[in-house]
Amino acid sequence: MRTIARVNGSDVAVETYTDVKNDDDEDDDDRKAPIIFDLLRSPVMAKNLLGLLFNWFVQSFVYYGLSLGTSSLGGDVYLSFCLSGGAEVLSFLVCIPAMNQFGRKWSASFFLFLAGFACFGTILSPLGPIRVTVAMIGKFAITASFTIIYVYSAEIFPTPLRIMCVGFCSVAARIGGIVAPLILVLERAWPSLPMICFSSSSLLAGLLIFILPETKGKRMPDTIQQSIDLKKPLQV
Repeated sequence: MRTIARVNGSDVAVETYTDVKNDDDEDDDDRKAPIIFDLLRSPVMAKNLLGLLFNWFVQSFVYYGLSLGTSSLGGDVYLSFCLSGGAEVLSFLVCIPAMNQFGRKWSASFFLFLAGFACFGTILSPLGPIRVTVAMIGKFAITASFTIIYVYSAEIFPTPLRIMCVGFCSVAARIGGIVAPLILVLERAWPSLPMICFSSSSLLAGLLIFILPETKGKRMPDTIQQSIDLKKPLQV
């Protein structure tokens, strides 16, 4: 602190060091590095972790399902692939203002519902440009929600466990990516079955995300208790 003050051409009052020392001495529990089992002891945090694990699984499941199913939409394969990439770029531009305006929970839920309805809409759409358009709406929506869930998860977990918990969520997402192409094979038994799976899972994830707290405008938690307190309304 003295070095920072000297470089900035200022000084630090002696009381500042005393205040920092007192803050460290007040909560001995906060100074102990928590482990994942500490997180699971709290019903609130266990619920948040399980909800996010399922959500990450669905995000990757639907994302790769739509990405790998581009060739079966009835349009030009190369054009559909380019449109799929363009939909992703557009989603990156939309999800940031959506998070800032409507919050993380509502934005992610909206895009999950949009992706779910779009997946179901591809079943009812004829092969060709119409089905490609509906599928691209789904790809746009699931990419936006996938982007939001990265930010949302980091804002829910406490600092000491943030990397570990997001890592667990990423494992769930990788499992979803592994399952997605296996589901696409089910179209041999029933052509509509893969999209029914993608649609229903996306809609369910859009509903379950409401069990999570809203983090917009709230300080990122440094302790498990602060993560639990995220469920409290924002004090203005």
